[in-house]
Amino acid sequence: PNFTEVTYAGTMDDCSMDFKYTASVGRSDDITRGIYKLKLKVNEDVDFSDFVVFQAAAATYHFTTSRTLAWGNEEGLKEEWKATTGGESRYITAKQVAEGRVPWFSFTDGRFCTEHQESRFLPANRGIVIREWKSRINGKDHTPPWFAEYTTTSGNHGGPSSLINIIPPEGCTSFQAGDYIEAEIVLFITPKYAEDYYGPNKNLHTALETKANTWELTFREAIGNDLEVECSEGQLLDSYPIKVETDKSKAQFTVSGGCGYVPLILTRVKDYRIPRLYRKVDGSWQIVDQSVHGNDFWQAEFEAASGTWDITYNLNLDTPGDERQIAEFRFDLE
Repeated sequence: PNFTEVTYAGTMDDCSMDFKYTASVGRSDDITRGIYKLKLKVNEDVDFSDFVVFQAAAATYHFTTSRTLAWGNEEGLKEEWKATTGGESRYITAKQVAEGRVPWFSFTDGRFCTEHQESRFLPANRGIVIREWKSRINGKDHTPPWFAEYTTTSGNHGGPSSLINIIPPEGCTSFQAGDYIEAEIVLFITPKYAEDYYGPNKNLHTALETKANTWELTFREAIGNDLEVECSEGQLLDSYPIKVETDKSKAQFTVSGGCGYVPLILTRVKDYRIPRLYRKVDGSWQIVDQSVHGNDFWQAEFEAASGTWDITYNLNLDTPGDERQIAEFRFDLE
């Protein structure tokens, strides 16, 4: 598939909070990116001793760990430190605000928690980017995300590991009715060493030559896919992944930035059989054709409520030297 999408939703037993999160993965040839859209709505006042919005990996299910952690934002690295593992499950670092427009977190020098995995697989590294964050916490709008390192104990599902928890502010032990958190967080996996990657993506090969097993790969992803999208025809619904509502099944837009393949979803398309996506190259429109066996490079999903289709592509936005450039696209059914 070009872009998977699974939504989980529910409510707490006492109906104090509703939650909804959508997990997606796009087609790529460099690294795996999991895109998570989270929504939490507080219906009644609720107290808690600890609350985690997002965690990587899980406190009770972890077969890998990382020796080095780091965080930063669109300006670069803010802090790097050695991870702590072992002992009782607890917070290691002080809770602090994730400043900036594009906070990111890097897990490097990855290893497996058990010898069984070491003998079967190659360890990899991880990165997290907070692409969007909207919230009201204890009645205060625009409360930013906070974070802290958390260490886990060994158990039935892996050994001791060090995690990064995305959490409410320091000292927050309750939510008020009317509070909410809406976020988009991207979790991705990067090769630990250059020789571990056997794919065809030239830009990733080049980046691994100097950035392998460092926080710089996470920073590259954070700023590379910090997209600016402008529509001259159609309406922009989301910048990452790119989602555009067509106007009479037509759209035209520009994208600034991009790293690897980026999903593009075009909505309210009246027919699924003859979609045409064009990219402007050297002043002329060229049809985007990634086919191997006919129409196998885009997918269609019927929206019963509107009687229209969502058409999904994956745009290759890599550029020479990872230089930020503007790409222009046009879509229609002719």
